Amino acid sequence: MIDGYLTINEVAENWSVTLRIVRAMCLNGQISGVAKLGRE
Repeated sequence: MIDGYLTINEVAENWSVTLRIVRAMCLNGQISGVAKLGRE
């Protein structure tokens, strides 16, 4: 992965939430600095 960026899986694990919650937060603009890199 690119330095300074986390995957959705890493964020979900760090925050103890599901992938679905992290994805929803990204789509709703609740997480700043979100970037889609390739298929990730």
